Amino acid sequence: TLLVRATTTAVESKVANERASRIRAELDALGHITLFSELDMKELVKVANAFEHRDYQAGEVVVLEGDIAETLFVIVNGAASVTRAGSDIALLRSGDHFGEMALLSRRPRSATVRTLKGCSMLSLSRQRFFDIMKSNQVIAAKFLWRLAQTLSLRLDDVYLLQDKTVHETEEMRTTQKYGIFPSP
Repeated sequence: TLLVRATTTAVESKVANERASRIRAELDALGHITLFSELDMKELVKVANAFEHRDYQAGEVVVLEGDIAETLFVIVNGAASVTRAGSDIALLRSGDHFGEMALLSRRPRSATVRTLKGCSMLSLSRQRFFDIMKSNQVIAAKFLWRLAQTLSLRLDDVYLLQDKTVHETEEMRTTQKYGIFPSP
C-alpha cells in the first residue's frame, strides 16, 4: 500500500493567494471598461487571457508621444499622468485604459503616459487582439459595437468643442446600457 499526501507549504499557499488576488483585480479592471462591458464572464476570461501582465516603477514612461502604437493598456493598480506637448491633460487611475485606437490603426501616440507610482497594467497587442477577433465572432461583435459607440461619443465631443454655442445635457451624452441597438 502506498500512501501519498499532498501538502502545501506556507510559501506556496501565499503565492497561490497572491495570484488569485491578482487575477480577480485584473478581471475586475477589464470588466469595468466600457469596451468590454457587454462581455459575459466566460468571454471576459477569454479576453483576459490574451492580455499580458506588466509591472512599472514610479516615473516610468509607458508610451511616448509620437511613437508608433499597437497596444491597449489597462491600469489594474496605480496611477499615471498623460501629457501632450509637455502639458498635463489627464490623470489615469486603477481601472482606466489608454491606447484602444492603437488596436485599429498604426498611428503615432498622441500623448505620453508616465507612471506616478508603481503600477500593474495589462497590455493587449494588436496581433493578440486580431487573434481574439478572428477566433470568436461574438466577442468581436460586442467589442466593435462598443468601440463604435465610444468613437461616436468622442466625435460628438469634437463637434461640441467646435460649436460652443450648443449646450448638451449629460442625459443626451450618455449611451444607454445596450445602446440604440442591443449588441449580439
